[in-house]
Amino acid sequence: MNKRIFAAGTASLLSFLLSSCGIFESGSDVPPPPAGEEWSAKIKSSYPDWQPPHEMPGGTPEYQAALKAEQEQKRLAAEQEKKAAAEKVSAEKKPASSENVPSPAEKKEGTEDAAKEAREIPSTYVVKRNDNLWNIAKALYGRGEKWTVIFEANKEKIKNPNFLKPGLSLQIPPLEKE
Repeated sequence: MNKRIFAAGTASLLSFLLSSCGIFESGSDVPPPPAGEEWSAKIKSSYPDWQPPHEMPGGTPEYQAALKAEQEQKRLAAEQEKKAAAEKVSAEKKPASSENVPSPAEKKEGTEDAAKEAREIPSTYVVKRNDNLWNIAKALYGRGEKWTVIFEANKEKIKNPNFLKPGLSLQIPPLEKE
Protein backbone atom coordinates (compact mmCIF):
# COMPACT_ATOMS: atom_id res chain seq x y z
CA MET A 1 0.00 0.00 0.00
CA ASN A 2 2.78 2.44 0.91
CA LYS A 3 4.59 1.67 -2.34
CA ARG A 4 1.47 2.60 -4.33
CA ILE A 5 1.09 5.90 -2.50
CA PHE A 6 4.78 6.63 -2.99
CA ALA A 7 4.57 5.80 -6.70
CA ALA A 8 1.46 7.95 -7.21
CA GLY A 9 2.99 10.87 -5.31
CA THR A 10 6.24 10.60 -7.22
CA ALA A 11 4.43 10.45 -10.57
CA SER A 12 2.32 13.52 -9.77
CA LEU A 13 5.35 15.43 -8.49
CA LEU A 14 7.36 14.51 -11.58
CA SER A 15 4.56 15.58 -13.92
CA PHE A 16 4.22 18.87 -12.03
CA LEU A 17 7.94 19.56 -12.26
CA LEU A 18 8.10 18.71 -15.95
CA SER A 19 5.06 20.84 -16.79
CA SER A 20 6.41 23.78 -14.80
CA CYS A 21 9.69 23.54 -16.73
CA GLY A 22 7.79 23.76 -20.00
CA ILE A 23 8.73 20.33 -21.30
CA PHE A 24 5.12 19.46 -22.14
CA GLU A 25 4.47 22.75 -23.91
CA SER A 26 4.10 22.30 -27.62
CA GLY A 27 6.12 24.42 -29.98
CA SER A 28 4.12 27.07 -31.74
CA ASP A 29 4.88 25.46 -35.12
CA VAL A 30 1.53 23.71 -35.22
CA PRO A 31 -1.49 25.96 -34.64
CA PRO A 32 -4.26 24.58 -32.43
CA PRO A 33 -7.34 23.33 -34.25
CA PRO A 34 -10.27 25.74 -34.48
CA ALA A 35 -12.68 25.40 -31.58
CA GLY A 36 -14.91 22.37 -31.92
CA GLU A 37 -13.03 20.55 -34.69
CA GLU A 38 -11.42 18.06 -32.32
CA TRP A 39 -14.88 17.10 -31.05
CA SER A 40 -16.61 17.05 -34.42
CA ALA A 41 -14.83 13.88 -35.54
CA LYS A 42 -15.55 12.09 -32.26
CA ILE A 43 -19.23 13.01 -32.30
CA LYS A 44 -19.65 12.14 -36.01
CA SER A 45 -18.19 8.68 -35.37
CA SER A 46 -21.16 7.94 -33.07
CA TYR A 47 -23.79 10.12 -34.79
CA PRO A 48 -23.11 10.24 -38.56
CA ASP A 49 -25.88 12.77 -39.31
CA TRP A 50 -24.69 15.30 -36.71
CA GLN A 51 -23.72 18.75 -37.95
CA PRO A 52 -21.98 21.36 -35.82
CA PRO A 53 -24.10 24.42 -35.04
CA HIS A 54 -23.48 27.42 -37.26
CA GLU A 55 -24.77 30.07 -34.84
CA MET A 56 -25.53 30.50 -31.20
CA PRO A 57 -28.93 29.25 -30.06
CA GLY A 58 -31.41 32.03 -29.38
CA GLY A 59 -32.32 31.04 -25.85
CA THR A 60 -35.71 31.08 -24.19
CA PRO A 61 -38.35 33.71 -25.01
CA GLU A 62 -37.81 35.22 -21.54
CA TYR A 63 -34.10 35.55 -22.24
CA GLN A 64 -34.77 37.17 -25.61
CA ALA A 65 -37.20 39.66 -24.02
CA ALA A 66 -34.69 40.51 -21.27
CA LEU A 67 -31.93 40.93 -23.85
CA LYS A 68 -34.06 43.27 -25.97
CA ALA A 69 -35.03 45.30 -22.88
CA GLU A 70 -31.38 45.63 -21.86
CA GLN A 71 -30.38 46.72 -25.36
CA GLU A 72 -33.22 49.27 -25.41
CA GLN A 73 -32.11 50.67 -22.03
CA LYS A 74 -28.54 51.02 -23.29
CA ARG A 75 -29.76 52.74 -26.45
CA LEU A 76 -31.92 55.19 -24.44
CA ALA A 77 -29.06 55.92 -22.06
CA ALA A 78 -26.74 56.62 -24.99
CA GLU A 79 -29.33 58.96 -26.54
CA GLN A 80 -29.76 60.84 -23.25
CA GLU A 81 -25.99 61.13 -22.91
CA LYS A 82 -25.70 62.55 -26.42
CA LYS A 83 -28.57 64.96 -25.76
CA ALA A 84 -27.00 66.15 -22.51
CA ALA A 85 -23.64 66.63 -24.22
CA ALA A 86 -25.29 68.58 -27.04
CA GLU A 87 -27.14 70.80 -24.52
CA LYS A 88 -23.90 71.42 -22.65
CA VAL A 89 -22.12 72.42 -25.86
CA SER A 90 -24.98 74.71 -26.90
CA ALA A 91 -25.07 76.29 -23.43
CA GLU A 92 -21.33 76.95 -23.63
CA LYS A 93 -21.71 78.60 -27.04
CA LYS A 94 -24.44 81.04 -25.88
CA PRO A 95 -23.04 84.43 -24.86
CA ALA A 96 -23.81 85.40 -21.29
CA SER A 97 -26.10 88.41 -21.22
CA SER A 98 -26.44 90.66 -18.19
CA GLU A 99 -30.15 89.88 -17.78
CA ASN A 100 -29.55 86.10 -17.47
CA VAL A 101 -26.79 86.44 -14.86
CA PRO A 102 -28.16 85.96 -11.34
CA SER A 103 -27.22 88.35 -8.57
CA PRO A 104 -24.82 87.11 -5.86
CA ALA A 105 -27.78 86.66 -3.47
CA GLU A 106 -29.66 84.57 -6.05
CA LYS A 107 -26.54 82.48 -6.68
CA LYS A 108 -26.20 81.74 -2.96
CA GLU A 109 -29.88 80.74 -2.61
CA GLY A 110 -29.70 78.54 -5.69
CA THR A 111 -26.63 76.66 -4.50
CA GLU A 112 -28.12 76.11 -1.04
CA ASP A 113 -31.33 74.69 -2.56
CA ALA A 114 -29.33 72.50 -4.90
CA ALA A 115 -27.17 71.29 -2.01
CA LYS A 116 -30.25 70.47 0.08
CA GLU A 117 -31.81 68.52 -2.80
CA ALA A 118 -28.56 66.72 -3.52
CA ARG A 119 -28.08 65.84 0.15
CA GLU A 120 -31.58 64.47 0.78
CA ILE A 121 -30.65 61.30 2.60
CA PRO A 122 -32.91 58.24 2.67
CA SER A 123 -33.71 56.71 6.04
CA THR A 124 -32.74 53.17 4.95
CA TYR A 125 -30.38 51.66 2.41
CA VAL A 126 -30.41 48.09 1.07
CA VAL A 127 -26.90 46.75 0.55
CA LYS A 128 -26.07 45.62 -2.97
CA ARG A 129 -23.37 43.23 -4.10
CA ASN A 130 -19.82 44.61 -3.64
CA ASP A 131 -21.05 47.52 -1.50
CA ASN A 132 -18.95 48.76 1.39
CA LEU A 133 -19.57 51.34 4.09
CA TRP A 134 -17.12 53.85 2.60
CA ASN A 135 -18.84 53.90 -0.81
CA ILE A 136 -22.31 54.04 0.76
CA ALA A 137 -21.28 57.01 2.93
CA LYS A 138 -19.68 58.74 -0.06
CA ALA A 139 -22.85 58.28 -2.13
CA LEU A 140 -25.24 59.40 0.61
CA TYR A 141 -23.24 61.94 2.59
CA GLY A 142 -20.74 63.06 -0.02
CA ARG A 143 -17.82 61.99 2.21
CA GLY A 144 -16.54 58.45 2.61
CA GLU A 145 -15.06 59.24 6.01
CA LYS A 146 -18.60 59.32 7.40
CA TRP A 147 -18.89 55.51 7.12
CA THR A 148 -18.53 55.34 10.91
CA VAL A 149 -21.85 57.17 11.32
CA ILE A 150 -23.61 54.39 9.39
CA PHE A 151 -21.65 51.72 11.27
CA GLU A 152 -22.53 53.15 14.69
CA ALA A 153 -26.23 53.26 13.78
CA ASN A 154 -26.19 49.62 12.64
CA LYS A 155 -23.78 47.95 15.08
CA GLU A 156 -26.28 45.21 15.92
CA LYS A 157 -26.67 44.27 12.23
CA ILE A 158 -23.03 44.60 11.11
CA LYS A 159 -20.68 42.13 12.72
CA ASN A 160 -17.72 43.00 10.47
CA PRO A 161 -17.60 46.49 8.92
CA ASN A 162 -15.38 45.17 6.12
CA PHE A 163 -18.05 42.72 4.93
CA LEU A 164 -21.67 43.59 4.17
CA LYS A 165 -24.22 40.99 3.13
CA PRO A 166 -26.22 41.90 0.01
CA GLY A 167 -29.86 42.51 0.92
CA LEU A 168 -29.04 43.83 4.40
CA SER A 169 -31.19 46.87 5.24
CA LEU A 170 -29.18 49.62 6.95
CA GLN A 171 -30.57 52.56 8.90
CA ILE A 172 -29.09 55.81 7.57
CA PRO A 173 -29.05 58.56 10.20
CA PRO A 174 -29.06 62.22 9.15
CA LEU A 175 -25.70 63.94 9.47
CA GLU A 176 -25.12 66.29 12.38
CA LYS A 177 -24.26 69.81 11.27
CA GLU A 178 -20.61 70.55 11.89
